[in-house]
Amino acid sequence: MSRPDAAVSNRDSAQRLFVTPKTVEVHLTSVYRKLGVGNRAGLRQALDPAPCPF
Repeated sequence: MSRPDAAVSNRDSAQRLFVTPKTVEVHLTSVYRKLGVGNRAGLRQALDPAPCPF
């Protein structure tokens, strides 16, 4: 899994990664805080490359 997907729940991500849903939540919350976003949609937007003005 390379990017968080809004359609995939923490439970689904946890099952795919063999961790608990709480572990997924803790890590996502940490990333949200570091990037100044509040949810997966904000995270996805923050990870999208900025358009090149040239």
